[in-house]
Amino acid sequence: MKPERPPAAKAGTCIHYTGVLTPAMQGVPTCRAGVAYRELTGGEEPGWVGRLPCSTWVGSKQQQVQCEHRQMPTEEQIEAWRAWRDADTRLSLQAVRLAKAAAEQSQRAVGEVQCPACGGVLRWAVSRTNGHMHGRCDTPECIAWM
Repeated sequence: MKPERPPAAKAGTCIHYTGVLTPAMQGVPTCRAGVAYRELTGGEEPGWVGRLPCSTWVGSKQQQVQCEHRQMPTEEQIEAWRAWRDADTRLSLQAVRLAKAAAEQSQRAVGEVQCPACGGVLRWAVSRTNGHMHGRCDTPECIAWM
């Protein structure tokens, strides 16, 4: 069974940070605490990302604005994130190996196998033009790759 995903916790990055070049950029980009990034930094002009206080590695410390919601992760949160990420990667690689073996054995361009993470149906397809494989479990938020 796929382990439950803990909050992303990376050393030096606020636990609420969602990134600025993500789907969150649709509309008003906000963090998990609801802070609108552009409003916090005061503008639309180039360089606003460098004023975000969300990370110790972005921008200049002198230019960063303050945020009352900034919360750096604990060592326990960082370790839980790493353990989840490692387990998730192992399950994903196992799924890819199962799908590749099924594709080679069946000599077909499409097929399905049992998902190693949740037991659901993992459908895969191999491109006829470049041989790349895509796969997705039918369980939401489970394994998917391309």
